[in-house]
Amino acid sequence: MKKLILCAIVCLLMAGVAFGQDPGLRDSVIFEGMAVDSGAAVLVSCRIWVVSDDSVMIYAMPLTWNSPSGTVNPTSQTQYFPPLTSWDDRFDSVCTADHFVRQLGFADLGGEDNPPLLTNGARVNCWTLKFSIPAGTVPQSIPVDTIYDPVNGSAFFGLPDGLTAFAPAIRMQSPMVIRRPVGIGEEPIPFEYALKQNYPNPF
Repeated sequence: MKKLILCAIVCLLMAGVAFGQDPGLRDSVIFEGMAVDSGAAVLVSCRIWVVSDDSVMIYAMPLTWNSPSGTVNPTSQTQYFPPLTSWDDRFDSVCTADHFVRQLGFADLGGEDNPPLLTNGARVNCWTLKFSIPAGTVPQSIPVDTIYDPVNGSAFFGLPDGLTAFAPAIRMQSPMVIRRPVGIGEEPIPFEYALKQNYPNPF
């Protein structure tokens, strides 16, 4: 009987740990891909979408990017959208030397209650990173992804109880692609393929 009770307690404890990961459906963060021409200097937006069925009250989203040419970098002009715009604190810093963006947000640090990040399963654009692309940037593919932050750890969402935190699923639709401007350095495409009259005929 004691063994049966002990097994039941162990099973309940294991179930409790599983429920502590992400209650309900898996929350996710989606990075929007884009393609731009490398002609003039531009400032492009990388929209970040969230799908959540939990009341997220804190987030940490450390990001990294890899520009093979080393010339494409995010600016410090992160743009926030509701409900993050009404949160008590949103923090982001860009360290171009380390290819690192630290992002952290707290919904409620005291005072009036603020709305949680709760999308009810819909995809919502919560914030946007701005990337600076200089004129004449060579064609390249630039992935954006999460990274471990030595201060705040990995990417996580925290719930109102202050105890439950979990890692959302991270997905990038496609990398940022810098293309060669159309019409520059390209040979015209022939409209007709034909053999010349004096082409040797083996028959």
